[in-house]
Amino acid sequence: MRLGQEICEQFLKGEYQYIMTCHIDKNHTHLHVVFNNTNCIDGRTFETHENRRTTKQDRSFQKLMNITDEVCRQHHLFVIEHPEMGKGKNHWEWDMSRQGLSWKAKLKFTIDQVIKVSENSEDFLAKCADFGVLVEYNPDHKVDLKFMLAEQK
Repeated sequence: MRLGQEICEQFLKGEYQYIMTCHIDKNHTHLHVVFNNTNCIDGRTFETHENRRTTKQDRSFQKLMNITDEVCRQHHLFVIEHPEMGKGKNHWEWDMSRQGLSWKAKLKFTIDQVIKVSENSEDFLAKCADFGVLVEYNPDHKVDLKFMLAEQK
């Protein structure tokens, strides 16, 4: 809660009211913050105050991420150094993958196995069925290649 408060004070500069709630019902502590969109100093909205020719969401989100990363570093907490290189998974998808329950992770693993025993792309497509991978493919539209595990159907 103290770190969340530190982040909020730096991000909102004491100009917006906010409320925080923390829950520990998962394997990690999780903090939610909601802040009042109306500035309590001049009455302007957050979007109006922050918008300066670039998208307000991009500017504000990046600013929040930078502050969060810096506060975490100061308190010797883990920071994702290159988030742009991430897989873009939401928490639920990440957790399912971690538990081995993600259909995407299973499909990726299975396709990797097919690739290892395939000689070329035609051989790969032919062997997918042997591994339980359904393929939707139209040779006239090579970009439209879709895969699904047979167990998903």
